[in-house]
Amino acid sequence: MTLELDRLSERYARVVVGVVIQQRVAHRTFVNVLNPKLRIREGYTVLTEDDFGDVLGATAATVGEFVRDDSGSWDFHPGIRGFEDDPATFTRTMGRAQQP
Repeated sequence: MTLELDRLSERYARVVVGVVIQQRVAHRTFVNVLNPKLRIREGYTVLTEDDFGDVLGATAATVGEFVRDDSGSWDFHPGIRGFEDDPATFTRTMGRAQQP
């Protein structure tokens, strides 16, 4: 997937990136996916890599967010957070602030 953040309107200040495991007949979590991994890069620079080891029982996860600063440049904040919701609920709630 390619994100072209520079093409977003200035009104967008935050982009949350997430992944969902497609659910078919059987319920699947990251533990059921052979060798799950992610890598987020900007050009050749690796911003983060992960194997979903902290969220193996989840069906979906946010993997980080890009936040636009006052000058208009984007900063990446990595972080894996697992979800056990259905895909529709996940996409509605993935960007909400985390509860302490």
